[in-house]
Amino acid sequence: YYRYESASGINASITDMSKWLKLMLGHYPGVLSDYQIEKLIEPKTLTTKELHRRHWQGHLNTAHYGLGWRVYDFEGEQLVHHGGWVSGYRADVTFAPEFGVGLVFLMNAESNLINKFRVDFWENAFKTVEKKPKKDDQQKVAPGYAYPELDRLIEHNLEFKLQ
Repeated sequence: YYRYESASGINASITDMSKWLKLMLGHYPGVLSDYQIEKLIEPKTLTTKELHRRHWQGHLNTAHYGLGWRVYDFEGEQLVHHGGWVSGYRADVTFAPEFGVGLVFLMNAESNLINKFRVDFWENAFKTVEKKPKKDDQQKVAPGYAYPELDRLIEHNLEFKLQ
């Protein structure tokens, strides 16, 4: 796995991944603004293979790729996802920005159980959790956030590697 640079990967604990998820849910606007998050999860490329996967079937209306994230219409609600696999491990990060809810699932196994669990979780969450109140455009921009250069990179859809 680590012999191939393009394979990427994150070595992180559940605590680290939870912090990252909170970042993507807008809890740290001083680091990543709502505008930047919106640009990262904006649908860019239509994909279709997910629509035919066993556990997604009947739940996904559309599937797109944003900037590093899969962006789904799950029974009428936006669901953002990225999963990973490496020999002996599975990982899954999924969140619903309009609900302020996310799921991080790390597993020391190569089981497909994670796929069923993810769909079951979101099917139930969308039935029981209320949407967050919408922010107006003035609230979306956090003045003085730490990385304004990210806006330029995101705007131009440039690929970049954080070091």
